[in-house]
Amino acid sequence: MTEQTISFGARDVIGAALIERAQRDDAFRVELTRDPRSAVERALGLLLPERLRIEVLMEQSSPRPLAVTQPAPVAVPA
Repeated sequence: MTEQTISFGARDVIGAALIERAQRDDAFRVELTRDPRSAVERALGLLLPERLRIEVLMEQSSPRPLAVTQPAPVAVPA
């Protein structure tokens, strides 16, 4: 199954807000590295579909872009 990737980074509003919060809020940064799904859901105020995989890549103490991946839809023959 092929995966699609959506990256949140410093150049978009959501990514910039998450990165900024992680840089100023030690508790959020720790939660983001331990349980990225819950941290992002709480920060955005929404529930993410279970099929999404959240990965947080850290460089020293600053988070780099967040990668959210999901399986691509599979075509079912009619």
